[in-house]
Amino acid sequence: MITVFWRCAICMILALPGLFLGCDPTSEIVESEIPPGDFSLTCLKGLRKYPLGENLPDPTIVQQTVFNLGDVNGTTDFYFLLRNIGGSTITGISISVSDSSFLVFPTAIDSLSPGSALTLEQLGEIPLVRVSAIHGFGPLQLMSAGPHSANLEIHGQTFREDGSAQEIDLVVRIDINALLMDAVVWDGLTMVDLLDSDGGILVGGFVITDFVPTYQIADTARIQNTGNVPLYLTVFATGLEDTLSPGDWLILDYDVNTHIRFSSGGIVRDLSRFPTYSDGNTYIYLFWEW
Repeated sequence: MITVFWRCAICMILALPGLFLGCDPTSEIVESEIPPGDFSLTCLKGLRKYPLGENLPDPTIVQQTVFNLGDVNGTTDFYFLLRNIGGSTITGISISVSDSSFLVFPTAIDSLSPGSALTLEQLGEIPLVRVSAIHGFGPLQLMSAGPHSANLEIHGQTFREDGSAQEIDLVVRIDINALLMDAVVWDGLTMVDLLDSDGGILVGGFVITDFVPTYQIADTARIQNTGNVPLYLTVFATGLEDTLSPGDWLILDYDVNTHIRFSSGGIVRDLSRFPTYSDGNTYIYLFWEW
């Protein structure tokens, strides 16, 4: 009996470390593994949307792969918040855009530390990516009227749980709709070159007083709205005011010399063909040869 008692007592003593430590005394201690870094991109349509100190939108939601940014009237900047929602730092980050009608800044970031619970007070530490849709204003090129898409591509390097390097990419599509005022003037079956006027004539008694380009017409004049916004026309000789939807025509089947005003409510246009005056509108003068 004494031998059995001591054997039981020894077993209890050997088991005490496991009881107090809460683990099997024969198990190994396993270190927690750190997950790799991961990109998250959030479109900010206005920093005023989020008061300072308020948490930004939850980055753990399913990553959005398409950003429909709506209508664009002139060159427009869009801002995106780039975050690392993984567990490891991302380094050597490059950012590019697939369409030359868009520009991105910055194009490179040295590193992005992990962090998902970010507030606007920390924006100084988090990259804001600016994507610019280049659509007129000054010498800047115009987009064609209608929808445009571009891929925003973000590449970097992070580390797997075993410490090995891992390349990561995020590709999202940006969709916009470029608004454009545009029109063509026809002399019979011949398109009038609006860059080649027959001189200028002084406009007076209207909204402006300035020289506007003149074009000689030998046949029936027609004006077509080739943009994607309504075109408001005023024919001063007759007092006619008309609104042309995209694709519609106005036929001037008379031989009365007249000024014509083109208006589109401030929509961007090709200023080489449709220069704007102090009232924001475009004027031309048509005269007939008989």
